[in-house]
Amino acid sequence: MEYDPRVRQEALAHIEAFGLAPTHRRIVEMAGKDRYVLDLGCATGYLAKALKANGCSVTGIEKDSEAAVAARSSCRLVLTGDAGDPEILRQAGGGYDVIICADILEHLPDPWLILKTLRGMLAPRGELLVSIPNIAYWRMRLCLLAGNFDYTDTGLLDSTHLRFFTVRTFKRMAAACGYRVTGFVINDAGLPGFPHPVDWDRLPGCMRKMAEWFPNLCVFHAIYRLKKAEND
Repeated sequence: MEYDPRVRQEALAHIEAFGLAPTHRRIVEMAGKDRYVLDLGCATGYLAKALKANGCSVTGIEKDSEAAVAARSSCRLVLTGDAGDPEILRQAGGGYDVIICADILEHLPDPWLILKTLRGMLAPRGELLVSIPNIAYWRMRLCLLAGNFDYTDTGLLDSTHLRFFTVRTFKRMAAACGYRVTGFVINDAGLPGFPHPVDWDRLPGCMRKMAEWFPNLCVFHAIYRLKKAEND
């Protein structure tokens, strides 16, 4: 994974000033308390800090060496390396109650390989929490109709994104890698008439229903809870 240092610093400064983003708060809530957690791409440990406050023991993997040093204050262990490298992942051991992939998989050359590797690192009842954008949401479809597919510094067409998934294709990838989707949390719905990003918690009930009925059209960003398929 390659990151634009300027963009990353801006994101970290925003977290420092305003706290965790809604995605991160939801992931912390979904992870639960007193869990053994692996956080891929842990950055400076801002997510690990919140997890630690909930009694979790966190192992982090971070490519940026300076960020990895900062993360050590919140993690029991930080491995410096690429989360897309199966060998680095194996160094983190196994038996995890929760593995977090917060906006990570779309940056990897082979997310299928990583999902299969992570599966073997979960405890028998462990779960994977994955946040990922949806390339098929309606605004992107309009851009494609107009012939536009222009990379940007952030967002759906972040220039560091190597893979693109819809709600449907992500679920198919998860199944192909030996998982079942046990939870689906709409984190951001880019709906007509609302500014983007849309705060899901403030949407009127009718708009929430629209997003739930047509997630592949209406959902910009979502969090998936994955568990091992039972036919293992």
